[in-house]
Amino acid sequence: MLSFDDCVGLSQLTTEEIAAIARHEHLPEIAALEMGWSLCGSPEGKQLIRRMILEDIEDARRRGEAQEAATLRLVLRHFEETHPDRQPQRHLVLDGTRDASGDAQEDSGRLAHMLGLDTTTAPWLRERVAAYLTAMLCHFGLERASVEERFPSEMAVAEERCVLCTETGRCRRFLADIVGADTSSTFCPNAPFFEELRRHDMRSRRDHDAERSAADLS
Repeated sequence: MLSFDDCVGLSQLTTEEIAAIARHEHLPEIAALEMGWSLCGSPEGKQLIRRMILEDIEDARRRGEAQEAATLRLVLRHFEETHPDRQPQRHLVLDGTRDASGDAQEDSGRLAHMLGLDTTTAPWLRERVAAYLTAMLCHFGLERASVEERFPSEMAVAEERCVLCTETGRCRRFLADIVGADTSSTFCPNAPFFEELRRHDMRSRRDHDAERSAADLS
């Protein structure tokens, strides 16, 4: 039977990283280990772990626990060094400029104004949209850049919903495929839209395959 230490060795995570996940999600460490191991299986999942540690750092900073915040920054640095294959994302840029890829982004002033925030107090918007929205799209078998190109207005609304969502804990458990996690339809306001897109794409693929088969037979 594997011990906890054995599981840590197989998880691609350190005990400090597991503790950060456990603290953030209010989970026992063995459950946090399972969650972290599952999330490490994809670039999107690694983004979520990074987001958790960043939020732990911010919580420690707000509590005035400078030493704890400094320790967590070291944990974050180690995580980024040992998990360097973060997927490039098309980010929401808060100053309204282009991101590093050069792609034009939604006007971030719309979101910042709506939330009553400015560019100095809302740096987490970019990370939140990149991590949660992209991961949820991937779960439904959708590629974010493609959806943004085809449905720009609908995606702008989806981004706003994601930024305003208060169910990030349930979202992370769902994306990590934790046993007993809620289904996306019970907490994600974007789930109906994503499910509709998934069915639309499946129908399009079936129609395309049927046309090819008919052409081959003719």
